[in-house]
Amino acid sequence: MANASTRPRIFYGWFILAAGFFALFVSMGARNGFGLFVVPMSDDLAWSRTDISAAISIGILVNGLSQPFLGRLYDRFGGRVVISLSLLTLGLSTMLLAVISNFGLGFTLPIRIGAYGFNIFEITLSSSLLYLVVIYGLVMSTASSGVSLVTVHAVLAKWFFRRRGIVLSICTAGTSVGGLILTPFTASLIIFAHWRVAWMVMGVLVLILALPLVVLFMRERPEDVGEVPDGGDGEPMSPQVTKMLKHIVTKVVVHGASHLSLATASFFVAGAISLPPVLFSVYDFLPFTLSQTVQYWLMLLIVQALLGILVWRKGVWVLIQLVALPLVGLLNLVALITRDKQDSQSTPASSAPLESASWKDSFRSPPIWQLSGAYFVCGVTTLIISTHYVPFAEDLGISKGVAAIAFGMMQGLNAIGVMVVGVYSDKFSRKNMLGSIYFMRFFAYVMLVTPSLLTFAADAGMMPRFLSEFVSTVIPPSVGIWTFAYFAGMSWIATPPLTSSLTADIYGTRNLGTLGGFTTFAHQIGGSVSVFVAGILYDHTGTYVIPFGIAGLTLLGATVASYAIRERRYSIRYQAPAVQSSAQEPAVARSGAEAD
Repeated sequence: MANASTRPRIFYGWFILAAGFFALFVSMGARNGFGLFVVPMSDDLAWSRTDISAAISIGILVNGLSQPFLGRLYDRFGGRVVISLSLLTLGLSTMLLAVISNFGLGFTLPIRIGAYGFNIFEITLSSSLLYLVVIYGLVMSTASSGVSLVTVHAVLAKWFFRRRGIVLSICTAGTSVGGLILTPFTASLIIFAHWRVAWMVMGVLVLILALPLVVLFMRERPEDVGEVPDGGDGEPMSPQVTKMLKHIVTKVVVHGASHLSLATASFFVAGAISLPPVLFSVYDFLPFTLSQTVQYWLMLLIVQALLGILVWRKGVWVLIQLVALPLVGLLNLVALITRDKQDSQSTPASSAPLESASWKDSFRSPPIWQLSGAYFVCGVTTLIISTHYVPFAEDLGISKGVAAIAFGMMQGLNAIGVMVVGVYSDKFSRKNMLGSIYFMRFFAYVMLVTPSLLTFAADAGMMPRFLSEFVSTVIPPSVGIWTFAYFAGMSWIATPPLTSSLTADIYGTRNLGTLGGFTTFAHQIGGSVSVFVAGILYDHTGTYVIPFGIAGLTLLGATVASYAIRERRYSIRYQAPAVQSSAQEPAVARSGAEAD
């Protein structure tokens, strides 16, 4: 017994976290990189941007509609079954995209408005486009709902209580780290092999990496393996099991990112050596292979080093704040201007002010509409970037590989942003933080489109010659690509945890699943509309500046809606706990006159 009590043990919940992190790393990382395929697939299969945008929009919409359905399946069959089957379906459907082809059978479906037959948009419905709609828009998007933050977070919430906040933040960061590493890796496959090879490899990664981890290690409840939440007083695992788990997680989860990084770098180095430079323009290829690849590789090593030392907290938080200095400065500035006080109740009230037995009652109050409206804008401004950011960069003359690095950097900064928000949300007003993050994203959009507008003005002779020369040399459009990646990266996934937290604070947890499903559906509706409209406007204007500009302006509305939430009136964080005894009531009643 003495040996058992002193035996080194590791809480099994950390392996649940590792499995969930890597499932999101592979699945969401692959899905978020669809923008890399827009140009090559459109060129090979004769699609317009409207055609492929329509298919992607359907996928986003189906993903939102299927979230409640997959949530019900999770409640009935458990996370291990739902996540495993979803990963299996996701891997197979991703591989099926590699065999898409065009068999003809195309016909034009025009939609006209007005007496003069003006086309708002025109879609050429072909067999290849129908194949994309079925495989990506229906099957793959539904499977992605089963491997999402909703299901993975639900499993982890049963394993962690005291550490729930940081655990869910780390898990959420898995989607960002996946984009950071897999996006450039996918780009390397497209550049040096083919986009069909890239789809096949991404599907194989889901099946041989994420799926086995979930099947082997995912468990529904701590009691299933003799544990308790947070590993409090559960029975220790045997040394053999502990050693095996440590070995597998270290080799697969920690070193897996390193192997993918080395593979990415190897693709570019091999391409630089084996392919004749004459096949590529100097701007498109050589700077990317000789300098950008090295920079990206070093950046990955730094990120992996940070992930490796997360177990030691000293110094890590300081480094994170330095990387996210604009976000940290903005949050503190808003707190100073609004005189935000750290006066939330340590022992809150027993129930949220607007908590009700029926979820329908929640829609009679403003906060749910303010949160859902802002989250609709969040979908508009994130999913349009997931699809059209890389094609926009390519239109500016930036190579696919460099654009993939910019997108990957943006995904990596997501992890930094969500960690900062997770810490500060316990100190300051959450609605002020939410509004500040939407404003930072608005600033990112301004930086994205401004260089292109200045270049257009210079080319059109709308400014003096010396100013035109300054713009062309100092502020090229590529500046907007990288500036946007930095500022938008810190705000990309910082809004979901704040939206969920505010919903729980105001409406309680009784109907949180239904209300969360409603806000998520609003998010996906916004994304579906923005992706489709961006494709239409691109086909009409030949540029993404207009749809990106419109998307950026909507963030001002989200900023105002978030700041306008009356958090101190409705949030449980600012409600005094209920009086415990009747003897205390007179003292409470007299406190206004007697207390200083």
